[in-house]
Amino acid sequence: MPRPFAVTGLTLFFALSVLCCVGIRFCVLFSVLFILMFIITLFNKQTRSQRVLPVAAFAGVTACILFAVNYNLRYEPAVSLDGSVCNVTAVFKDSGSNRYERWYYEAQTQEVNGQNKSCDVTLVFKNKLNTQPNDRISGVFTFYKKESGSSLFKINRSSAFIGAYPDNGDNSVTVIPSDSVKIPLLYRLYIFRDKLKTNLKSVVSGENATLACALLFGKTDGFSDFLYSKFKAAGISHIICVSGLHLSLWAVFITKFLGRIKVKKRLREIVAALFVLFYMALTGFTFSVTRAGIMLLVVLLGSTLFRRGDSINSLGIAAILILCKNPFAAGDTGFQLSFLATLGILLFMPHISEKINEKLKNKPGFLRDIIKYFLITAAACSCAFALTLPVMIVTFGEINIMSFAGNLLVVPVVSICMITAGLTAVLPFFGPISFLKYPAGLVCSVCAKYINGVVDFLSQYRFLTFYPRRLLSFIWLGGALLITATALYFASKGKKITAVTPLVIAATFVSMLVVSDVFYSDLAEVTVIDNKNALCVLVTKGNYSALIGCGADYYSTAYGTCDELENRHIDRLNLLIVPGNKYGESGALNEVLSCVETDVLAYSEKPDYSVSLAEGSRAVEYGGRFSMQLCDGCRITVINDETGRFALIEANGESFAVVYEAEGSLPESDFLLCKKETALKTEAGLYKAIVIAGEKDAIQTQNAVNNKGIFCAAAAGQGGITVSVSPDSGYKIYRQ
Repeated sequence: MPRPFAVTGLTLFFALSVLCCVGIRFCVLFSVLFILMFIITLFNKQTRSQRVLPVAAFAGVTACILFAVNYNLRYEPAVSLDGSVCNVTAVFKDSGSNRYERWYYEAQTQEVNGQNKSCDVTLVFKNKLNTQPNDRISGVFTFYKKESGSSLFKINRSSAFIGAYPDNGDNSVTVIPSDSVKIPLLYRLYIFRDKLKTNLKSVVSGENATLACALLFGKTDGFSDFLYSKFKAAGISHIICVSGLHLSLWAVFITKFLGRIKVKKRLREIVAALFVLFYMALTGFTFSVTRAGIMLLVVLLGSTLFRRGDSINSLGIAAILILCKNPFAAGDTGFQLSFLATLGILLFMPHISEKINEKLKNKPGFLRDIIKYFLITAAACSCAFALTLPVMIVTFGEINIMSFAGNLLVVPVVSICMITAGLTAVLPFFGPISFLKYPAGLVCSVCAKYINGVVDFLSQYRFLTFYPRRLLSFIWLGGALLITATALYFASKGKKITAVTPLVIAATFVSMLVVSDVFYSDLAEVTVIDNKNALCVLVTKGNYSALIGCGADYYSTAYGTCDELENRHIDRLNLLIVPGNKYGESGALNEVLSCVETDVLAYSEKPDYSVSLAEGSRAVEYGGRFSMQLCDGCRITVINDETGRFALIEANGESFAVVYEAEGSLPESDFLLCKKETALKTEAGLYKAIVIAGEKDAIQTQNAVNNKGIFCAAAAGQGGITVSVSPDSGYKIYRQ
């Protein structure tokens, strides 16, 4: 049987990806189907002799068992803590990372309310803690379930399914330093990594050091959310996440260097394999690093044993090892993109490279090398793009064509920047030659500055980033799969139509983008963000956007607001309204301002915030009333007087009232957006629909209001609620 590990690994990956989408309730059904498939293929002589389908069916059954066992033993015990306040003792697993002006630490609980309970958890703090891996922390924490990064996946977490924050602020916790003698080896590596980062930052400074650390360790601690969004807009955010690109560059560098000093081939491949293993541990065994590392180890050690490695089989082995350890990795977006991009390159690039070499064989040497580099890079990007496109559409709702230009301009410099960054970090440990860290750091700084410059330039041109409508995207994906299946069927019958298939799929793809851009640009959308008990409303029409309220009752609400802005690809708000200077209405203001730039910040009384507004932005203190025309057909008015505190939105002929406080009667409008207490005051006939912001208990209010004969929908931890209004005032209400 050809490539048994590839068949097993691919089946595990796709089966577990589907299970992460549909959840545990379909696990038994899928198990039965795979068992039936296994039995049927055994009775068929042809499939039994080829062994591909029986192996795939057996792998499918294994996937279901792995999913069910881990769901019951790991997932359920962790998420059962959601909403509880517990006395916790936990051990730190890393040195923390910063995002949205919060510090996030991966940890593992040891005791919960005095009972031994071990589960992975992300601890959230306002301020950075003076800790290192293996230190312990003790205190009272409030737990919350970490939501999926995509509405499609029921489970989409690489390790920790639950998060926690101190119940009474950062000062209520106690950090217990670890015994330096008993620090586990892996944690010692993390401490060593922090020392390397310190060495690097002592020579390279500013954003250049931030980028160099990201290239070297895959850690974006110093990245501001705005800087990260620029890398994403330029289509090259993958370079700051250590993956196959980085490991391959190091492996090639080591083998080439050892080859120069006449080290035997077998020995230099063993050294390269040992370094790959060390580097995997140093970067924390993330999915992308582990997948790439296992592939490289299989290839290097296979070559050492005088056997020719098979890259697709190696990818299958990597998938088997990762998914057997953590089946939920199949639902992790980073792993999906890494796995599918690698699969696309391995499947298509050998044939394409052969064609390119054949076409260029008569060209002059230097010219041939330049043309070949650009063609190979563009082809590799296309191969990776082809298989990762479904994930980008489903998870991000985004298609970035700019990545082709970004990779062509940046990837060659990345290798130089990363290797010189590594030398700058390591050389201080070698006393006599430590002075060489300065020239290495200089080269690293120049390369990092070039990369940041390219990112600044490319991120300004957003016309090559497309945001197709979700429904159209799914229709196109289904059609593309049908076209591909039809082409494969006719190919099996000897009819050569496979060459036309990519052209047909590309034509339908372009049509989908045109339809999305032309027919949906005039839609106005008003969304109540699913943000715990905070009432935050996002208004969008075309390229214009406004956010009303940025409150936070919990740490996770800030994360929810910024995630919604990211998911809708908003990096600049035309208007940000802070209804009142209360924690539930302005508590996440700093996080929002650090996430997006804002043209106008309007508030009735000045809230506390430390993030400076971008150049050209202005702050407006409006007192009792403020009104702004967001764009044609969309106006927002905020009122703060004796009648209450609320905002009125006029969008494509429909009106919305966003009520924070109301004295007496509620404002007149077509739709009411509010908290549960306000919704209970309404009577039938006042509004076309009511949308409630709130946690799970908001469902009870939703049902009570529906019983009055009023259409009501509550976010309630199940996703934001959007009212979409067309130019003819037709509307549709749906959950994100």
